[in-house]
Amino acid sequence: MPKKTEFLTAEIIFTKILVFLTVFTFFLPGFLNAAPAHYNVRSLSVDDGLSQSMVYCILQDNRGFIWLGTQDGLNRYDGKTVMVYRHNPDVPGTPSDDRYFAIWQAPDYKIWFATNEGLDIYDPSLDRFSPFVAKITDRSSDDSAANEGGGGGIVLPIGRK
Repeated sequence: MPKKTEFLTAEIIFTKILVFLTVFTFFLPGFLNAAPAHYNVRSLSVDDGLSQSMVYCILQDNRGFIWLGTQDGLNRYDGKTVMVYRHNPDVPGTPSDDRYFAIWQAPDYKIWFATNEGLDIYDPSLDRFSPFVAKITDRSSDDSAANEGGGGGIVLPIGRK
């Protein structure tokens, strides 16, 4: 007759093996599917239609377009071709400037662009830009990140301290 301690040891070992096999069987399919993804990476240049080779800001929007802001126009890349948006004072709905330094997509899917002339809002459903009126001041004269300006605008301090 086996001793009681030998029986408990065998039972503990059996339980540990059973738990290991259960966990291994449950998680193995997930580990097998977690193989490293392979990405198709491609560089863009002026030869591909980019307005300038120095890109200052990038955003991929909810539709998959990649927006690239340069000092010489805004570029929208769809995976095959580059469309360049430029300021044209004679055409309504074009960007207010050609120098970009920040891009952000809002929860309503409109895209905000920070330019040297202020903020532009792009409405993808209309394929139009509209300016957001902002007063830009030197940060050295005001320590706050954003202040309410006179006339309902927003003051955005820009510059280095």
